Amino acid sequence: MGKLGWTTYGQEIDVTIEGIDIDLENKANDPRIEAGVEFSVTGDAELFAAFSHVFSDDAEATGIGCHIKWSF
Repeated sequence: MGKLGWTTYGQEIDVTIEGIDIDLENKANDPRIEAGVEFSVTGDAELFAAFSHVFSDDAEATGIGCHIKWSF
């Protein structure tokens, strides 16, 4: 299974160093790709394992994840 899409994220940093307040905010939309496989666990459940990557100049990220899909 493969997915192509966009990831939206934001980060906000509020820091005080020696009495100086620093406030930073970053929001972006970046392309994302995900590829994975599904395995049948039982008649009603499937296990999905995937590798994903977000392409970004600010916060490039790679991850591995899995979840169970249960049909009822």
